[in-house]
Parts: sequence; structure tokens; C-alpha cells
Amino acid sequence: MGNRKVKKDEDSKIVSFFQDSATFYRWGLKAYQKGDLQSASKFVKRAVDLDPYNEEMICRLASIYTELGKFQKSNELLTYIIEHIHPHSVECYYFLANNYAHLGLFHEAYKHAMIYKEKAPQGIFSVENSDLLEMIEMEEEAEHSDDLIVKQEKARSLLENGQFQESISILKEIITDYPEFWSAYNNLALAYFYLGEVEKAKDMISLVLRKNPGNLHALCNLLVFFYYEGDETSISMLVEKLKRVYPLVSEHQYKLGATFALIGFYPHAFKRLHALYRKGFEGDDTFYYWLAYSSYFIGHYDFAKKIWKKVLYLNPRKEGSEPWNMKGLNEMENQVPERLLSIYFAMKMDERAYLVNEQEFETRLEREAVQYALSVLNGKRPTGFHAVHFAFHVADSLMDKTLEGKELVLFWFRLFKNAFKFDIKFRNVNAWSAAVYYLWMKQIGKNITQDGAANHFNISKATLSKYVRVAKKLKM
Repeated sequence: MGNRKVKKDEDSKIVSFFQDSATFYRWGLKAYQKGDLQSASKFVKRAVDLDPYNEEMICRLASIYTELGKFQKSNELLTYIIEHIHPHSVECYYFLANNYAHLGLFHEAYKHAMIYKEKAPQGIFSVENSDLLEMIEMEEEAEHSDDLIVKQEKARSLLENGQFQESISILKEIITDYPEFWSAYNNLALAYFYLGEVEKAKDMISLVLRKNPGNLHALCNLLVFFYYEGDETSISMLVEKLKRVYPLVSEHQYKLGATFALIGFYPHAFKRLHALYRKGFEGDDTFYYWLAYSSYFIGHYDFAKKIWKKVLYLNPRKEGSEPWNMKGLNEMENQVPERLLSIYFAMKMDERAYLVNEQEFETRLEREAVQYALSVLNGKRPTGFHAVHFAFHVADSLMDKTLEGKELVLFWFRLFKNAFKFDIKFRNVNAWSAAVYYLWMKQIGKNITQDGAANHFNISKATLSKYVRVAKKLKM
């Protein structure tokens, strides 16, 4: 460059610069890590062209082709490894099975998955291979069983709409007719859990895991159960196990990523959900919702805002619940009374689908209220929800015996939230109702005496005075 001269060697030969296979392979890995699969495939293919017997490079190219959806090309490379390089490379059989399943060639997929199972019963992909065999069997059963399809869809619809007893009846029929259809067991566990029958739900998950060890949907459901119960020890133990799992089936990867996001383990959630996004996975609004949240809370702010646009496009109702809406996050605790009010009236109006599908019931108190409401709507006697049971009975009393309506009930839920936080013992529905009514009428400037409020709810003035003193301390 400039005045510099190139010094030739004494024979005046020009030595050309060239890249060997390792260089192209290294470039390919860098492109892959950046999510640029097209460039990665070109560089790694060039490396394979230069070193056609390098098993590691060929395997990598096959896996990139799989992520790009080029399943036939991937299978050609995997078959080449088995036939010409390393006949005992058992992992190739699993990869072949996975690709054939994506192509819809379930007979071939089953054949290669069984070869892998026979050759490597404890192999590194043994759990994923079992999941794949289960999926293949489900697909083959579904092809030959209209009855299963109809029942499965009906049960799922009933579950999503909060009709749990009806869903349970159908799911039990499916289990009887198809005893290894694990999806029905998992949905049955969810139905029991929504009804507040937590032990039954856990028993169902335990049954699945005994008969089908490593069932990812069962493990994810169990993790959600622990989260709703606030069982931090069990959460930590199960997360430690699941964080090492990287499913190849997109549905399983989505399930795991969304579960991690729901319980607030955002780095693990981002790894799974972003990997799907990079592959071109077209998810629903819930997929993008959790991808945006996990992105934001590990510092990928611009990407989170980009993804949030997809959320709003698919579900405009989510406007205002952005992860960067720090005001909303800081006020989450303050908004609990309003959300308890919405849960209470959803129960009164039998809006089960709202209770099941709403994503923003974040606190323990709200989650207990949802489970209580769903149990009541499904004709069950709720157990373990004494505080919520009491709160809703006071709300009933206020609605039945006064004309103040929702504003008075909301006032009660504000006091109740603080009482719950301070672990106050809840007794005497009429006394609390009278105290809340008295304080509310005073607050809005209405004429009322303690004698009048006490008589209205059939309690003594002394009892009312005692409860008014407690309630006043909660007005903060």
C-alpha cells in the first residue's frame, strides 16, 4: 500500500493465500452462534467439501440443515456417515428419526428411533428418543382413530373454557381406551389442579413419570404446580434438572421455554424460545409474549421491543402490559385488589375461560383466588383457601345487604389485601362486613352511626367497634 513494495522471495514465486477446512468450519460456527443459519450452512459445507471424511463437520452441517427445514439433505449426510465413515455412530439414527418425523414419514422415523433405542438404551438422547417414539405412536394412532381426535379436541376445548368436570370425564375415557396416551394424563392433571385438587394432580403427574420417565410436559406441569404453591425448594431442584434439557421437538422446546418464563427463570427461557425464533418458528401471541419478557429481563431491550410488536399484532389486548412498563410492574402489588374484584365477578358470572387463560394473575393471593373460584364453579368444596373463602363471603354479604355495589367490594378487597399480608386471622363475616360498610360510608361522606351499621348486620356495637379499630389500621 502507498510507497511500500512487496518483497518477493528469491525465486520470484507468488505464494497464494487459501483457507483450509478448519478455517471455513470456524467461520461457520461463528455464523451459527450469531443465528445466521444460511451463512453457517455455506461455510460448513465448504469445510466438508475440503474434508469429506470429517464426521464432526458433516454432523454439524446435517444439524444446520435440520434447523433450516432441509430434512432430506440432512438425512443424506447422516446416511453417508453411517455407510462410509462411522457405522457405529448411533446418534445418527436418532437424528434420522427426528428428520423423518418432520417429513411425516412416521414408519421410517419409528424404524430409526427403535434402532437408536436398541443400540443406545441409555444414550445421551434416550429421553428425547422416547418422546419422539411417543409422538410417532400418537400420530399413527391419530391417523387410525377418529374417536381419539374427537375426544381429545373436546376435552381440550372444555379445559380451556373452564368446564373441568366435563373435561375430566372425557379424559378418563381416553385413558381407559388409550392407556399410553400421555397427553390425556397431563391434561387430566391440569384439570385436577385448576379444581384445587392439588394432590390428585400431583398423583397423576407421578403416574406419568413412573410409566414414561422424562415426559417433558409432565415435568413442566409439575414445575408450574410448585410455582403456584410457592414451594421454592422443589422449584430449585426441578429447575436444576430441566435446565440441562434441550429438546429437539419444537413443541417441547416451546413448552419448556414458556414454563421457565412463567416462573421467572428468564435466562433459561430465552435460550429455548430464542432458538425457536431463530429457526423461523411461527408461534402464537403467548410464544412472543414470553419471548419478549425473557428478552427484556436479561437485557435485550431492543429485541424485546421488536418482539412486542408481534404480540400486539396478534393480541391487541396486551397493550399496556409491556415488560418495560416499570410503572405497571411497580404497581402490580397495588393492583391486586382490582384483580381480586375481577376474579370475584368472573366467578359470579361463570366466566371460567377468563379465569383459566388470563396471564396476569401474578401474586400468590390472586392464584389462590383463581383456584378457589374455579373449584366453586365446578361444584367442588374448596380446601386450603380459607382467606380467599372468607374474603369472597364478605363480598357476598356486602353485595346482598347494601346498595353500594362494586366500589364497596373493591374497598373491602383493599383492606383484605393488607390484612392477608399481615396474616390477620379471619373470623366473623358479619363483623367484617359491618366494619367495612361503616368505614366506607364515612369515607364517602354519608351519615351513618355505629349503632346503625351494627344493627344492619345483626352484630353488637361493641363487636363492631373492635373490628372498626382493626380495619382502620389497614387503611394505608
